[in-house]
Amino acid sequence: MSSIGEYLKSKRIETGLTIDDISNITKISTRYLQGIEDDDWSMMPGDFYAKGFIRSYAKALDVDISELLSESESFRDLSRTHKSQQSTFIAPRTSAPARAKRFGKLFSLTLVLLLVFAVILTIFYYVSTTELDTQDIDNNQLNPDTVIDPNQVSDLEPLREKDPITIPELSEEQPRPENVTITLTEQTQTSYTYQVNSAELSIKIEAINGTCWYEVRENDGRGRVLSTKSLTKGNAEEVNHNQNLWIRLGNPDAVNLFINETLLDKEASSSPRNFQLNIEKD
Repeated sequence: MSSIGEYLKSKRIETGLTIDDISNITKISTRYLQGIEDDDWSMMPGDFYAKGFIRSYAKALDVDISELLSESESFRDLSRTHKSQQSTFIAPRTSAPARAKRFGKLFSLTLVLLLVFAVILTIFYYVSTTELDTQDIDNNQLNPDTVIDPNQVSDLEPLREKDPITIPELSEEQPRPENVTITLTEQTQTSYTYQVNSAELSIKIEAINGTCWYEVRENDGRGRVLSTKSLTKGNAEEVNHNQNLWIRLGNPDAVNLFINETLLDKEASSSPRNFQLNIEKD
């Protein structure tokens, strides 16, 4: 009786197919198909897969090998051979390499546990040391009931006498300037001209409500700019000069205008106004 491999090989040759053709039809590797034809069952992954490969091979050739499969001595040899191979390779899988792998995992786990233990021990030591230092500091501090040894007083640094406090003498009150006469001599819709009987002019612009921009020039509106700024509520600026002054207020209602410490009684307006101050020397 021919073997399974010989039978399938003869049928393949009769149909004119190659090993590659059978592989494309069955999707089985040519290596396994060649092993079936050569009755070389050592390369098969197992009995179950070997039977399946044989049935697929026979189906591709459109032949029935059920009876041949049950009576074939070669396939019984397959079972014996494959089982023998499995028993042969069981030992290496549980031999030294496997034990070494398990030992390596155990060794790594041991190192991790030791590292964690070392970290915990370090933290515990640090916390304990800190608490001891804190207790020492608390114990070294004197409480109200502590009695000081007179013999130890000499070791203390003597207290320095406080420097005497010098109270500055109050200077005599400076005489206030005499009252200044401010006379309105000319007025237009947006400009005011005042005559001031003083050798110098001291101007103070104080913001009392809102914001006001101002500009102070020497002599008149074409003179040199002495000061310009935008004042907000609570701020003030002063200008002192010995010549005539020209002042422009962007929002007169928002400021008080003092001339030589005298509040100027100006017309209420929120529109820009010009103030010309002319000195009238005695």
